[in-house]
Amino acid sequence: MNDFRGILEEVIKSVPGSLAGMIIGKDGIPLEKYQNDRLEYDAEIIGVEYTTIMSEVQRVISILHLEDLKDVTISMKNFSVISHMISEEYYFLLIITPQADMALGRYKIRIGSLKLRDII
Repeated sequence: MNDFRGILEEVIKSVPGSLAGMIIGKDGIPLEKYQNDRLEYDAEIIGVEYTTIMSEVQRVISILHLEDLKDVTISMKNFSVISHMISEEYYFLLIITPQADMALGRYKIRIGSLKLRDII
């Protein structure tokens, strides 16, 4: 188990209601992913599409001359996606159920992102 996988699993296991986690580049290519069988969709497809959303959000932030993007959360009927910037090139994505504790999820991926910054 590499460090990426270990940190992903640590975060996912510490947030009840987690469905998947992914370390993904801005280009949509995942470095590592973990998905349990409760997620009805392919986490990798969600991640690729999410990077498109993130690049558009970053474009708007740049146009408005705002600070660097740190995290974005999108909630839908079946799940929520929480993302946190690990570096300028990589995101940490966490997909959780609607019943999961979103604040705990955001906190845990921030902690995981700090650990990942040391190895990316």
